[in-house]
Amino acid sequence: MRKLIYLSTLLLLFVLPLMAQQPLFPTPAKVQNAKGSFIVGKNLQVQGNGGYADKLAAGLQAELKEAGMQSSLASGTIRLELTDDCKMVDEAYTLVVESNSILLQASSEAGLFYAKEALLQLSRFGKGNVRACKIQDQPRYGWRGFMLDESRHFF
Repeated sequence: MRKLIYLSTLLLLFVLPLMAQQPLFPTPAKVQNAKGSFIVGKNLQVQGNGGYADKLAAGLQAELKEAGMQSSLASGTIRLELTDDCKMVDEAYTLVVESNSILLQASSEAGLFYAKEALLQLSRFGKGNVRACKIQDQPRYGWRGFMLDESRHFF
């Protein structure tokens, strides 16, 4: 009986990560997986469409180099777009990963920042290999906060 419990526990530990759609925390609102993957390489071009997107693009390039996730294989482009045309709610973003390019799109600076962080999570988990997908995420609630129990007085 003990062997059966150990075996089922080990099987569960190996199968659950394989069943996960994408290794992101918090779990995005909508994920569509596709075929292929994007390899973060040394010839990577990170571009923004002006202003905050350019600043974030420069930071992303540095973070990918610092993490040492760049392989010697040739790679494509990562494009960060801060645009009002997509009419997303505040802090929402879209992340589209294809085999030769990645597009991060948001209508607010906070949304673009969260898209960058999601991309970094995916690249760290895959050690520089990001599976092709389309992720659309937005906050589930309009506010963020916490509850502090300080001597039974809730703030």
